[in-house]
Amino acid sequence: MGPKDALRFINEVENLIGDKYRIYGLDLWPVIRNTFLSLIIDQGKHRCASSKPRMFSLACFFRSLKSLASIRRTDIFFLTDVKYSEKISGSVYLKDAHVLAEISREEGKRVAIGLTGCRLEDMLVDKDRCYLLSSIVYISSFVSRIPYLTKFFPEIEKCIDDFFSCVDQVRHKYKLKFEESDYRKQLVKNVLMCFSALFLLKKLLKKVRPSVAYLHCYYSVFGMAFCAACNDLGIIVADVQHGISGMNMRAYANWKSCPYDGYNTLPRVFLTWTSFDQNAIESWSNLSGGCHRAYLVGNLWRDYLADRWPVDSVKNEWSSFFDRISIYDLKIVVTLQSGFIDSNIVELARNISDRYCIIIRTHPDSDFNKVIADYSDVLTMDNVIFISASMVPVSILMKHMDLHITGWSASVYDAYFESVRSVIISRCGKEYFEELIDKNVAIPLMDEEVLLDVVYKNISTDIGIQDCINEDNVSRASQKKILTNLSEI
Repeated sequence: MGPKDALRFINEVENLIGDKYRIYGLDLWPVIRNTFLSLIIDQGKHRCASSKPRMFSLACFFRSLKSLASIRRTDIFFLTDVKYSEKISGSVYLKDAHVLAEISREEGKRVAIGLTGCRLEDMLVDKDRCYLLSSIVYISSFVSRIPYLTKFFPEIEKCIDDFFSCVDQVRHKYKLKFEESDYRKQLVKNVLMCFSALFLLKKLLKKVRPSVAYLHCYYSVFGMAFCAACNDLGIIVADVQHGISGMNMRAYANWKSCPYDGYNTLPRVFLTWTSFDQNAIESWSNLSGGCHRAYLVGNLWRDYLADRWPVDSVKNEWSSFFDRISIYDLKIVVTLQSGFIDSNIVELARNISDRYCIIIRTHPDSDFNKVIADYSDVLTMDNVIFISASMVPVSILMKHMDLHITGWSASVYDAYFESVRSVIISRCGKEYFEELIDKNVAIPLMDEEVLLDVVYKNISTDIGIQDCINEDNVSRASQKKILTNLSEI
């Protein structure tokens, strides 16, 4: 099932349910909705399965406890992960978290950054501001693996039973088939994790007492627990856009039964990259009486990078890479969402002119060496260059590209900001980026089309892109005003 059909389906289920899933003070509907939609949306081989699963480590657990024991009162708290980082001049920057930390520091405010990973990199710029939350993740994950706990909380079981009863009334219309026992198991697991993480995060936040909190990826179970903890304690919590949003993305679109006082498992504020994303949220957030709001702030890290480092100075750090691609007339970058390379990309690499180069970027969670081994026949071609997602800052890379190709990567936004058109080759991507396609910023690969023909037709054309970018331009003054006044909004 594609994103649009999945949203239509869940809206019909939501109409049957109404607003009645607030249990033990926690709004469970966002947890159930996001979990269920993530299971039924078919992303096929484009779905990214992490090659680096989070395993329990006793050393990591105690390292986290030691880290949290040292945390002190702060004004701003940012929940993020080291995967949202970029390396420049030998230093690792936590992108948006670093930007907000710098803005807050200029305002004389104290900042703490909570990381869900278990280790601090030596070259991390904000290392002294970072604290490891992996012990909370471990404990919550452990609790989630004890499903019989729901026997002590019958309201949870009743809620999930009611949900599947409503699903059964609608699923035949959409010909939706799934193994209910598997889906039920995942829902129970996520609900239990949310409750246990909420309990622990509230204890942490009571100690830290920030006035404003930010996070990436609110729709992870841990993220929703963090939102609930902040909302329960009266802390303004804002989701900083990190990837796909828009009118067909499950976590940001079509919350039809949003209660007037909002959901406590959703952030109060959404900080968006584009007006498309802002409009998608505002189309339903008005139902909440202003409890959920969206503000256009642009891509914070991209703007910070542009202000602090001239393109040439950053480019020099990867001079060997840019020297290598400079011999080609045109450059095409392909962004993967997993270790799978679509057959359309393989055929393109085999048939495209040797005057063009194809740069293939992996997903951060992909096994770099495995992809090389699986596609050695393609990746050893002279004009095919394989790079990790972290090798070159994506905004710098896109500035030097003539075309971008992907299944459904959020790198479509990065290309858009640098006036580079994207070709979307997956069904999910065509629905996720429908607004950009309507504006001719992105091009969908139709079933009967050959990717090579679409590439030759659209490469190096930016018709209409700049007009859209102008609509999404946010002055640094406006950006800073929103960020420094969130507690008063």
